[in-house]
Formats: sequence, structure tokens, C-alpha cells
Amino acid sequence: MNVVGLLQVLGQCREHGVDRVVFASSGGALYGDVTEPVDESHPCRPGAPYGISKWAGERYLEFFAGEFALQAAAMRYANVYGPRQNPLGEAGVVAIFSTVMLDGKPVTINGDGKYVRDYVYVRDVARANASALEADLPQTFNAFNVGTGIGTDVNQLVELMQPVCEEIRRSSGKTEQIPAPHHGAARAGDLRSSLLSHEQITRTLDWRPEVTLSDGLRQTVEWFAENQQGS
Repeated sequence: MNVVGLLQVLGQCREHGVDRVVFASSGGALYGDVTEPVDESHPCRPGAPYGISKWAGERYLEFFAGEFALQAAAMRYANVYGPRQNPLGEAGVVAIFSTVMLDGKPVTINGDGKYVRDYVYVRDVARANASALEADLPQTFNAFNVGTGIGTDVNQLVELMQPVCEEIRRSSGKTEQIPAPHHGAARAGDLRSSLLSHEQITRTLDWRPEVTLSDGLRQTVEWFAENQQGS
């Protein structure tokens, strides 16, 4: 879907004279384990089929941009979270934790929970996409990291989210405390650390993250609380 679907889109862009494509790529899936925020020059060594498909997508995008006068921006997202995220898939830990905690149940943390991620709020990501769509781009093909450069592990994420969920539960008359999290088995293939530098997109498109993790988590939990009512 990621590779063939993109090729279908690019073929239609060529046929109908589209002059710019903004592509949803991935930072963590391309760069692999990194303990410091990395920039776009860091070697891309995807270690899973998903990352390989994104890397192949970028290469096809670069080819079409050079061959058919198309401008392209590959947006290498960090861990995007926020309202409306699907909590039913394997990704989206903030969405999953929000729904579980608001139900008053303990969350399950994979392994030791010391998996560091760069969490970037969806509204900030939308601004980055809009900037890439509208701004003057320096090259036919451009790659931009979209992240905060700030690492948070899963244990810390629970510590930030649980008080917010308990506060919202109390406001609706639910006084039971949310149980402590369980630690399950580690998930094969999970990166230990992923952090992205946003210096290039700041320099080129004047974009920087604006929503702090604590504010973004509160807005996300509040949205899930409002939309879980009656479910």
C-alpha cells in the first residue's frame, strides 16, 4: 500500500499537472535507534518493512521530482499524537493509554518502559504540512524532520497522563484511583530511542513545535473523555 499507492498518486500527479507533493514519511522508522536528536543527513537504515516502504517512497518521490518538474517535501514525523487518533491499532500509545485510563483500568507497558520517543502534537504537524505545501522550497526534493528533539520514555508518559485522567474521572464522579500500570513482555523490534532535530525545518520553513507535551496530553485526554461518554 505504501509503495504502490504512492506510485499511483505520483502517476496521477504527472498526468494532471500537479506541481507539489507533501509526503508523510517517518523519522524513527528511517533512522533507527538514536540517543541524540539527529538531522536529515543522518544515515537512513530502516530495519522493518514499514520503514523500508517509507524509504522507497522517498526515493520514488525524489525521482519524480527530478524527472517531471515536481516539487516534493518528505515529512519525517516523530511520534505524532493528539485528538482523534485511533486507539485500536498497535500504534498510538497516547490514544491507547487515554482510553484505558479513562475507563479506570491499568495500562500495560511493554518491557521496562524505557523506550524513548519524541512526541509531537498533531496540530504542530498540521502546521508543518501546511508550511511545506505553501512555502518556497529550496530544492525539487526536500526532506524535513518534524519533531521536538525532546525525549520521553513510556514510564514518564504514564506519570504525566495518569493524574490528568484521574482529575477528569473525579470531575465526572468517579473517585476510584486508576491502578498502577502492568509491565508486559517487551515487543520485538521496538526501538529503544528515537529523537529528531527540527533545525532544518525551522531554518527553511520557520516552523517549530509550539505545544508542550503536558499541554498536548491534556488536550488529547480531554478530547477522549468527551468522546467516550456513553460508549
